[in-house]
Amino acid sequence: MELVTLAMKYGDIDGDELIDRVFIVGSRPFGLSSPQVRDIQLIVEQNKTKKTTRIPLPENLGYEPSLFLGDFTGDGVDDIMIVISSGGSGGTVFAYLYTYNNGGFHKLFDSEQFNQFMKYEVPYLNDYQVNVTNYNLRKSYTFNISDRGEKYLSAIYDSNKKLKKRVNGDVAHLSGIYPVDFERDGIFELVIFQKVNGLYQADGFGYVETVLHWDGKQFVASRQNLALFGSELTEKRITQPPLHFVFSHRLFTEKKRNKQLELAITREFQVKKGIDKVRYYYNMIDLNGDGIPEVFVFLTGSKLCGNEGCMAAIFKTTARGFQLLSKISPVFQPIVVSTEKTNGYHDIITYVSKGGVDPFYARLKFQHNSYPSNPTHQPRVPETATIIGILLLADGLEPQAGILLE
Repeated sequence: MELVTLAMKYGDIDGDELIDRVFIVGSRPFGLSSPQVRDIQLIVEQNKTKKTTRIPLPENLGYEPSLFLGDFTGDGVDDIMIVISSGGSGGTVFAYLYTYNNGGFHKLFDSEQFNQFMKYEVPYLNDYQVNVTNYNLRKSYTFNISDRGEKYLSAIYDSNKKLKKRVNGDVAHLSGIYPVDFERDGIFELVIFQKVNGLYQADGFGYVETVLHWDGKQFVASRQNLALFGSELTEKRITQPPLHFVFSHRLFTEKKRNKQLELAITREFQVKKGIDKVRYYYNMIDLNGDGIPEVFVFLTGSKLCGNEGCMAAIFKTTARGFQLLSKISPVFQPIVVSTEKTNGYHDIITYVSKGGVDPFYARLKFQHNSYPSNPTHQPRVPETATIIGILLLADGLEPQAGILLE
């Protein structure tokens, strides 16, 4: 059957500083429209000697063969990497790496040899746990699968999270292999992916990622990690203001410690100095247009924060210090002082994210001499609205931006 060229690369593979040609040929027994390829061969044409070398591959049947030329051994000469998709349901590949020295081509890497060397055990454990152990590299990984759903878990565990019987997953053969120059020194390492399966191949947990480097004699593992697939969040979380916010100003957190403000925080929130670790972030802003700025304070710390958010407060400036105007909780960023007013005070827009409630932006209107204490129960800002205002605490809530209460 006629052989056709499937991939081609040019590089110096024999160190004579001349460009050689490397290509893959194969036959398409089911026609050019079929992705399956048979009789795959690696061919090298050396420029200087005009010699053509055909390199038989251990596996010569597959899909989408690819070529890569690069220096893996550190001798300054291109080596040849070929990868072939197996086409099986497991998504595995065949991979080979060849180098030229002493007048001939020598195999540096063979995916089948790698698969035989890397042996894993993947037992399910009690309490919705799964363990992956690689005895070759003396690595062990344990992760939780409680997000798999009741139907999946009840087939394996009883009501006490104990295994009904012994169950094992597996680590598949080489699923992907990529050349990466981590040190940016012109020498490539191999990054190998192997899929971790549970009860069946479609029941994937993630990938074992292994990095190999050439030690002068063979490829050895530099490191290995387990990368898990994430589970979908049950609630949406908006981390940036949507497009319908227009900020006329951005106020960054005040950096100067304010002793009078700290006294007011300690008094109103019953903070115990030296015991409760509280950090505060604040802006001075005139909320009612009387020329005297109020103080908006955002407080963090285990005493004042929970799963639903943290605590904020607004203080009035008086001759005797700061007087509490409002406590607000829970509060998330962004926090915006709107140009719109209610009862003489600017409305405050804040983000709300609470279990069982779709995230939204709430409008806090000044009523009964105070702002509402719980944004969750306040009117939602329509998604089509345009909010013009001032963004508070614009530099975020990084610890270095706040002040530790003393």
